[in-house]
Amino acid sequence: MTTEPGKEPQMIPIWFFIGIIILVYGLAIAITGLVTWSHPPAAVAMTRLHADFWWGLLMIAIGLFYVLRFRPGRKS
Repeated sequence: MTTEPGKEPQMIPIWFFIGIIILVYGLAIAITGLVTWSHPPAAVAMTRLHADFWWGLLMIAIGLFYVLRFRPGRKS
Protein backbone atom coordinates (compact mmCIF):
# COMPACT_ATOMS: atom_id res chain seq x y z
CA MET A 1 0.00 0.00 0.00
CA THR A 2 1.20 3.49 -0.74
CA THR A 3 0.17 6.52 1.26
CA GLU A 4 0.39 10.21 0.58
CA PRO A 5 -0.52 12.95 3.02
CA GLY A 6 -4.24 13.71 2.81
CA LYS A 7 -5.09 10.67 0.64
CA GLU A 8 -6.45 7.22 1.27
CA PRO A 9 -4.00 4.31 1.15
CA GLN A 10 -3.77 2.82 -2.32
CA MET A 11 -3.11 -0.83 -3.14
CA ILE A 12 -0.30 -1.61 -5.58
CA PRO A 13 -1.64 -3.82 -8.40
CA ILE A 14 -0.20 -7.32 -8.72
CA TRP A 15 0.29 -6.62 -12.45
CA PHE A 16 3.00 -4.10 -11.56
CA PHE A 17 5.04 -6.84 -9.86
CA ILE A 18 4.33 -9.30 -12.67
CA GLY A 19 5.63 -6.66 -15.12
CA ILE A 20 8.84 -6.32 -13.10
CA ILE A 21 9.37 -10.09 -13.14
CA ILE A 22 8.76 -10.32 -16.91
CA LEU A 23 11.08 -7.35 -17.48
CA VAL A 24 13.91 -8.92 -15.42
CA TYR A 25 13.52 -12.31 -17.12
CA GLY A 26 13.44 -10.62 -20.52
CA LEU A 27 16.65 -8.75 -19.75
CA ALA A 28 18.37 -11.96 -18.67
CA ILE A 29 17.24 -13.87 -21.77
CA ALA A 30 18.15 -11.02 -24.16
CA ILE A 31 21.61 -10.63 -22.61
CA THR A 32 22.16 -14.37 -22.89
CA GLY A 33 21.09 -14.16 -26.54
CA LEU A 34 23.60 -11.38 -27.17
CA VAL A 35 26.40 -13.34 -25.53
CA THR A 36 25.68 -16.45 -27.60
CA TRP A 37 25.11 -14.49 -30.83
CA SER A 38 28.73 -14.77 -31.99
CA HIS A 39 29.38 -18.16 -30.35
CA PRO A 40 26.27 -20.27 -30.96
CA PRO A 41 26.03 -23.62 -29.22
CA ALA A 42 26.83 -26.63 -31.38
CA ALA A 43 24.11 -29.01 -32.60
CA VAL A 44 21.16 -26.68 -31.90
CA ALA A 45 18.53 -26.59 -34.62
CA MET A 46 17.80 -23.17 -36.16
CA THR A 47 20.43 -21.42 -34.04
CA ARG A 48 20.82 -18.81 -36.78
CA LEU A 49 17.40 -17.35 -35.87
CA HIS A 50 18.63 -16.22 -32.41
CA ALA A 51 15.28 -16.95 -30.80
CA ASP A 52 16.55 -16.27 -27.29
CA PHE A 53 17.49 -12.68 -28.17
CA TRP A 54 14.20 -11.90 -29.93
CA TRP A 55 12.12 -13.61 -27.22
CA GLY A 56 14.00 -11.56 -24.60
CA LEU A 57 13.19 -8.33 -26.46
CA LEU A 58 9.52 -9.29 -26.63
CA MET A 59 9.48 -10.01 -22.90
CA ILE A 60 11.16 -6.65 -22.19
CA ALA A 61 8.47 -4.87 -24.20
CA ILE A 62 5.65 -6.72 -22.41
CA GLY A 63 7.25 -6.13 -19.01
CA LEU A 64 7.69 -2.41 -19.71
CA PHE A 65 4.06 -2.18 -20.77
CA TYR A 66 2.84 -3.72 -17.51
CA VAL A 67 5.23 -1.67 -15.34
CA LEU A 68 4.24 1.60 -16.97
CA ARG A 69 0.53 0.78 -17.19
CA PHE A 70 0.14 -0.33 -13.57
CA ARG A 71 2.81 1.74 -11.80
CA PRO A 72 1.94 3.05 -8.32
CA GLY A 73 0.72 6.63 -8.16
CA ARG A 74 -0.64 6.56 -11.70
CA LYS A 75 -3.95 8.36 -11.98
CA SER A 76 -6.78 6.18 -13.28
